[in-house]
Amino acid sequence: MTSPLDQTNEADEYRHNEERVTLFAPPEAGEPISSEETARQSVISELIQHESDYTQDLKFISDQFIEPLMQSVSITTNGRGPGSIAKAVFSNWKTLHANHEEMFAALSERQRSQDSRVTSEAGLIVGYLLKFIANYDRYIDNYPFAKAQHTSEYHKNPQYRSLIAQGSLDSRMNGREFGSMLTQPIEYLSRLRQILRTMKDYTHEDHEDQVYLPILEKALSYTIERVMRMIEFMKICGSLEFPRGEGMTDSHRCM
Repeated sequence: MTSPLDQTNEADEYRHNEERVTLFAPPEAGEPISSEETARQSVISELIQHESDYTQDLKFISDQFIEPLMQSVSITTNGRGPGSIAKAVFSNWKTLHANHEEMFAALSERQRSQDSRVTSEAGLIVGYLLKFIANYDRYIDNYPFAKAQHTSEYHKNPQYRSLIAQGSLDSRMNGREFGSMLTQPIEYLSRLRQILRTMKDYTHEDHEDQVYLPILEKALSYTIERVMRMIEFMKICGSLEFPRGEGMTDSHRCM
């Protein structure tokens, strides 16, 4: 639950952005918008920027790591053939990337069509999120195995280790470790829920977004709860002792 202090800090942050957000309003908008609406527009701007940053990260990982691994005939695992490591470590990452390219394009078009003073976003997000939330379920289910596969290959496969090391030198990593990039989809959901909760605080009770925001909250919370159970599962896996020569990433392991 958000504390009164946190709410005060958030309110201050959005008030500080009032001048920037007011610039979004076209001359024909008429009277200056209220401080509450100014804050809501600032949250919408943050939402779109968050989506932009995340979509760029998804594309970067796809271009920098997944594609080279998919095309390599020499970097394989357990004799499974080209692309086997990419599929094991990144699961359906490229599908998530395609999903968010589509949603970001729609959000951007909505912003442009409404001269940046956006009347509603929640309904649009509901349509996209409910369409591809199952892809997040798949990614989350595979994540324990993906992390174990990455760790295993990094230590035993010099070609894989070299590709990851070289790719991690790219400035777009922004000082982040490769392992942390694998948690990006999980962190995205939590951050999105936080932004939407703030949007709800600044949205008038009669606004159409108030119909959709609870739906988003429920869908995101359900998936995030699955993440928390996954984290507990990983803790259990970390304490397991496999027979000599076996490990978490063996082909017969499954959820």
